[in-house]
Amino acid sequence: MLVARSNDRDIRELICLALICLVISLTPPAAAKQDPNINFEGLVKGVRINVWEGVASFEHGNARDKVTTGLVIEDGDRVFTERSSRTEILLQPGNYLRLASETEVKFLSTVYDKVRLELASGSIDFELLNDPWVSPLTEAVGRYDLIRTVTPAGEILIVQPGVIRISVAADNSVEVLVRNGTAILDGQFIKSKKVGRKKNGVLTISDSNPKTEDDFDIWCRSRAEQLVKANRALKKDPLWIKTHEDGKEPSINFEDLPDKDKVGSPYVVSARPGTVVFGDRGVEILHGKNDWQAVDEKNDLQAQDRLRTGPFSRVELSVFPDILLRLDGNSELLLDALSNEEVTLRLIHGAMIVDAAIFNQKNLPPIRIGGESILTTILDKGTYRVDVTSRAEQVTVREGKVLFSGRSVGGCRTIANSVVSDCGKKRNDNFDYWSQSRGEGLNFNGRAMASSLLRGRKTDLRERGFWYLVAGSQQFTFVPFYVKNFQSPYGGEYSVALTSKQMPWRMPMPRTFGNPFPGRRYP
Repeated sequence: MLVARSNDRDIRELICLALICLVISLTPPAAAKQDPNINFEGLVKGVRINVWEGVASFEHGNARDKVTTGLVIEDGDRVFTERSSRTEILLQPGNYLRLASETEVKFLSTVYDKVRLELASGSIDFELLNDPWVSPLTEAVGRYDLIRTVTPAGEILIVQPGVIRISVAADNSVEVLVRNGTAILDGQFIKSKKVGRKKNGVLTISDSNPKTEDDFDIWCRSRAEQLVKANRALKKDPLWIKTHEDGKEPSINFEDLPDKDKVGSPYVVSARPGTVVFGDRGVEILHGKNDWQAVDEKNDLQAQDRLRTGPFSRVELSVFPDILLRLDGNSELLLDALSNEEVTLRLIHGAMIVDAAIFNQKNLPPIRIGGESILTTILDKGTYRVDVTSRAEQVTVREGKVLFSGRSVGGCRTIANSVVSDCGKKRNDNFDYWSQSRGEGLNFNGRAMASSLLRGRKTDLRERGFWYLVAGSQQFTFVPFYVKNFQSPYGGEYSVALTSKQMPWRMPMPRTFGNPFPGRRYP
């Protein structure tokens, strides 16, 4: 069992407490006079400290202590670095987050497929693994939900993997430097070799100089090179040699993960309206005379319940199979009617999107959406957005058709103050792009995009790789499960895989950004 040196108590404890442990076993020849099973563990789930320099600490609850290698970071924990210090944190296998000196980060969510954090001050650098399965129909970050970073100047979405640095200055201005990859701030794309700066509410995007690097950038690049070398050096690791000698192929046992054959189909969705599919911290429900309470996937929503979201917190509900409702941050929704006979969704304030990917009017009850004064009935599959402010209510039919005041209104049209007009085809804020990343409309195979993405994300744990603690060192490195060209965005390939077998073929992840179908309108 691989737990590093005998005096590494913290690492032994983290192995025991790991949310998911990957146990790799093989049986040596019967003649060998030793334990017939040689095991080591690799970590798949959880956010953990890897290495640090100088003084770095973490805060859990009201307690604050120094970081240690393998320390598990939980929801709500904060990580701090002091002057001339920095630290490296493990996200999903192959993905790293690095903190510069005098930086404070709070982890709002550490769940594998919905990492979300808050940068209060300082600088962070994301190194996100390039996925070799990129194709015209593939979005690399579709393998998990968008990584979201909340700053004093707004929320930043990371759309494509690469190297992305985010900095918060003393005046709360924000800089997003994209060396490669793509990020979104205020609904605007910041692409490779671009830098976005937001100060006093104004965002400007310009070219960046790739040759300009400070000490933190140089350290990040050096760490990336060291990790790739550590992966390649596994061929000389004693335990690695032992488990791979004589051409043996290790077997993989996913402890605490449901058996692949027992995992429910992502296309089988509860027919009960109002099921919570996705919920951030900061989402609350008001039921009857009770107080506001936190929402999770176990909540049973009923008619007359109210949902509200905090800043940059979102929730996704299944209205009916392949019909989803998404609520933006700082929003409140009244479930006016919620049954198999009638559904009425009234937005009190904020924004919501209804994705009716598959819609059969004959088999569904009336589904009405709107605000307090405007109410429309969905007539066809499509994407619908409702916005309510203190000044106005607006229903936008991007695609599809609704019934309003006895008349049919198709896409792309907007209903505001009882006036119907053309709508803008471009998405205009982070909520639009977040909803798109969750899946809207149909995939190329005729299934709901959201269901296709869910299926791919469920299998990602079995196809990507794991964190391996290098013997005799105080650091983890990434190891792919199968032979696959996983590359660091800094350069270099993680060439040593657990097994020499090729990864099982799978359908590419559906593309959620960009237009995979030239000639067809794609908002």
